[in-house]
Amino acid sequence: KRAHAAIYLRSPAIQKITGETGMSPAEGHEKSIDAVSPDIQKRFDKLLAEPQVQEGLAFIKSDGKHRVEEQIQITEIPAPPFAEQERAEDYKRRFIELGLSDVHLDAEGNCVGLLKGSGKGPKLVVSAHIDTVFPKGYNAKVTVDDKGVIHAPGIADDAAGLSALLSIVRTFKQTKIQTVGDILFVGTVGEEGRGDLRGCKHLFSTIKDIDGFISIDGDDCDSIIYLGLGSKRFEFTFKGPGGHSFGAFGEVPNPIHAMGRAIDKIANIAVPEEPRTTYAVSVVSGGTSVNSIAAEAVMLTDTRSVCAQQLDKTVSELVNCVKMAVIEENTSLNILWDSEDNIRVEIEKIGDRPSGVCPPEALHVQVAL
Repeated sequence: KRAHAAIYLRSPAIQKITGETGMSPAEGHEKSIDAVSPDIQKRFDKLLAEPQVQEGLAFIKSDGKHRVEEQIQITEIPAPPFAEQERAEDYKRRFIELGLSDVHLDAEGNCVGLLKGSGKGPKLVVSAHIDTVFPKGYNAKVTVDDKGVIHAPGIADDAAGLSALLSIVRTFKQTKIQTVGDILFVGTVGEEGRGDLRGCKHLFSTIKDIDGFISIDGDDCDSIIYLGLGSKRFEFTFKGPGGHSFGAFGEVPNPIHAMGRAIDKIANIAVPEEPRTTYAVSVVSGGTSVNSIAAEAVMLTDTRSVCAQQLDKTVSELVNCVKMAVIEENTSLNILWDSEDNIRVEIEKIGDRPSGVCPPEALHVQVAL
């Protein structure tokens, strides 16, 4: 579903923290880090020696069955994009039962709960997203196969993250570990598709003192994602007068033909290998019957790059491809430039996720690792 660069947990120092026996970078991933800094290692050694921390780690392991039960319960509450409220209300109830303070659904629909710190420390957000990628009406029923594997839409992305977050809260409550800084636990909405990270964007626009952000998402437990992959998504709607496929042939332009011209041009856009940049025409639709010239055709595109400047450059090329295709379709029939029979294209940006890059040596990356 998403491309990313990742940190791989490989070094002996990291094995000491994670219990891993060593992993190799998977094909297609761009970064691997072999060691944390001695200073960070020293701090973690000190933390791991704390009895409360040892108790917490043991509790998380013992909480596994409970966590999976909650994962199943959460999964079976449908939460398609822009229809997350029922699951959000259920998550709010769970926050309240766990004893978090100031539990509420914010104006965007995020479920927020506070674990208050003891002093003036940093404010950390730990989040998982409430919505699934599946459309309204999907079957959310969980099944278990004969090997004991649990199956359901969204069981990993991101019911796994939601249940893991609850387990973390239970661990704090069980161990009575007192942090200096505040921790905001958040179930966010709008992560998938046209949601365009609306929950996270709202969170950062309304809470100005967030110092750190951890997202628990998906089923990949072998890596830490620390590079932000920017994407811009568009909906192009081609509109024309339409007509009969025989009677109107040669008289009116064809929106589907214009879209086809655009797709051909887009397919020939050259992008660099570094910074890695991609594009796709991902969804197409249009037409009413086999014997008619369509009055409308719709095309969705997705463009991504780890470099913001390259992303904008490729998006500009893609949009120009569409505009040129419309001009070519109209001029192929010698239609006057101001004729109402001309094909028009409406362009709507439906997704805008910014790129973000930080060095692997950065403090927060080292700590996450």
